[in-house]
Amino acid sequence: MIALEPRFRLANGYLKSRFIDDKACVAVLLTAIKALREEKIALPRRVLAYFACFEEIGHGTAWLPEEVEDILAIDIAPTGPEQNSDERKVSIFAKDSRFPYHWGMTNELRQAAIDAGVDYVMDVFTPYYGTDGDGSVLAGHDVRHAAIGPGTANSHGYERTHLDGLRNTYELLLAYLTQA
Repeated sequence: MIALEPRFRLANGYLKSRFIDDKACVAVLLTAIKALREEKIALPRRVLAYFACFEEIGHGTAWLPEEVEDILAIDIAPTGPEQNSDERKVSIFAKDSRFPYHWGMTNELRQAAIDAGVDYVMDVFTPYYGTDGDGSVLAGHDVRHAAIGPGTANSHGYERTHLDGLRNTYELLLAYLTQA
């Protein structure tokens, strides 16, 4: 689908637009890559950035380079009456509709958030939600996988998040990537 008029709005820190889930998460990842490069930060492990475009049909990360051990998906964290997600925070996903995320990696993300003073929540997303990282596990890859993302109201249309949620997602991503 192509949205010629994204209806972008920014007011009181809330960012609204069509299909913000992909745009916001790509912006967080590209901003982190830019900061790492500009600040010449050496990472303690090899990191590959991958932009999957098959999330909705479930095979976004079915193929991986052999050396991949961990997958961290960055996706929206839907808000709702039975969710912990908050538009001003980053969510660390504990489980989605397919299965739980890797316990150890999820705990590493939680500790990175605590150590960096990042405003976060833990959440579970069922019954219809999954991230691109799930495709790797479903394809049989022996990888640890986890997911983080900004709390986002609505999905697949006209969505809303807050700049604080994007900032917290960015800060958690950097804290996790740079921890030894």
